[in-house]
Amino acid sequence: MGFRLFQRLAPPPQRVMSMVAQLEAYVRNVYWSAIGRPRRELVTPALILDLDVARRNIQFMARRLSGMKAKLRPHV
Repeated sequence: MGFRLFQRLAPPPQRVMSMVAQLEAYVRNVYWSAIGRPRRELVTPALILDLDVARRNIQFMARRLSGMKAKLRPHV
């Protein structure tokens, strides 16, 4: 029953994709110039992600999950 209600209330997929594209364009417009700037120049609060550390952590998690039914699906 709950899933059927969700299906009825959810916007059509093409509308969702349009909303995602609009949001992505907005975020790029507002924040694109901050990518790569020194930390001291960032407006806070800000999420700062060290990609090398993130990749090492993802590799570590993937090794720990190998052989299990669970699959790692990182989104970076």
